Amino acid sequence: MSRRAEPLLKQDDQGETFEGDVEEIVEEALDSGEDDERAIVCARCEHEVTSEDHKTSIQGGFEHSCANPAGVLYRIGCFEEAPGCGAIGEESSEFTWFEGYAWQVVICRRCREHLGWRYRSSNHVFFGLILPKLDHWEE
Repeated sequence: MSRRAEPLLKQDDQGETFEGDVEEIVEEALDSGEDDERAIVCARCEHEVTSEDHKTSIQGGFEHSCANPAGVLYRIGCFEEAPGCGAIGEESSEFTWFEGYAWQVVICRRCREHLGWRYRSSNHVFFGLILPKLDHWEE
């Protein structure tokens, strides 16, 4: 004999109370938290920088290991959008890690931590963000 979940009282978006079963309530709770789990934040101040939905593949992959002329190695991930970042300084195409793209430093809009670079070609823009400076991203 199958046992049916007991109905519980819950509220809708307008504050109205109605009955629902446990499985339905749990499913709704998990669904409502999905956006929070997909947020990618600055590891220093927890300001939302981008999201999992904005991950992209550039020149064959999402993740790249790149060294600057001073030999500093960066592990970066590519994102189509990063609204939590602000670009500073001049664009440059010198020592670019992505052929055909000029780069510009980007910082966290809240704490001003250096988070990576904005890359621009004649018809495309993406962000190369330093993965160890981000939280809540999936490896």
